[in-house]
Amino acid sequence: MDSSIIIARYKENINWIKKLNISSKIIIYNKGTSLEDSKYYSVHDLPNVGRESHTWLYHIYHNYENLSDFNVFLQGRIDDLGCMAYLNPKNYFSDLRTKCFSTSRLGLISPLHWKPNLN
Repeated sequence: MDSSIIIARYKENINWIKKLNISSKIIIYNKGTSLEDSKYYSVHDLPNVGRESHTWLYHIYHNYENLSDFNVFLQGRIDDLGCMAYLNPKNYFSDLRTKCFSTSRLGLISPLHWKPNLN
């Protein structure tokens, strides 16, 4: 099964992505200062309108027919929710696979910031 991490970024430092060592596609929707594509992610620039939910809905709308089996939607700053969020997106995918959540089974899984959502 394929997986994607979709990140809504404005001004956040996204260097944490380089430490992930995962096989998932990483897609950054950038509404801030210019970023270059890298070996870690692809970048899509968007006008700075709306919040992260606007960005995620944009991704869903424009990729509806070819969404990954697993999609994790994150903000550019991964640690902004403190202890309520996974600090490594690998853990999202581990729990998603264990709990059998996928787009083909349940439709879209929205941001799973809070660990209790998986219980």
